[in-house]
Amino acid sequence: MAQATVLKPGQYRHLLPTTRATRRCPERDVLVLLMGIHMGMRVSEIAQVEVADFMFPSGALREEASLRAVVTKGARQRTVYATNRHLVEALEDWLALRIAKRWRMSYDPTKYRGQLPE
Repeated sequence: MAQATVLKPGQYRHLLPTTRATRRCPERDVLVLLMGIHMGMRVSEIAQVEVADFMFPSGALREEASLRAVVTKGARQRTVYATNRHLVEALEDWLALRIAKRWRMSYDPTKYRGQLPE
C-alpha cells in the first residue's frame, strides 16, 4: 500500500506564508492546514468540530480536545492535542477573528436561550 506524501521542511515553510498571502480567509485556512498536519485530524473531523471543542466557556484554550464519536471515523471518541506553537497561534487568531466579526460561537446565548450546553 502506498504511503501518503509527506511535506519536506522547505515545502512546509513555504505553505503557510503562501496560504496567508493568497487566501480569502487566511486565518481559517491556515488553521485547517495545521489541524491536519499537527493533530492528524481528517478533513471530515475538522469540518465538524466546534469552538467549544477547543475553548473553555471562560475563553481559555484547551490543550487537549476530545473529539466526539459522531465526528470521528469509526465512531470512536478520541483526544487530540494542541501543543504545536504555530497551531496554538493559528487557533488564537481564528477565535479572535470570530469574536471581532461577531460570528456565532458554540456558547452563543441566542442559540441556547441563555442556558449553556452540558
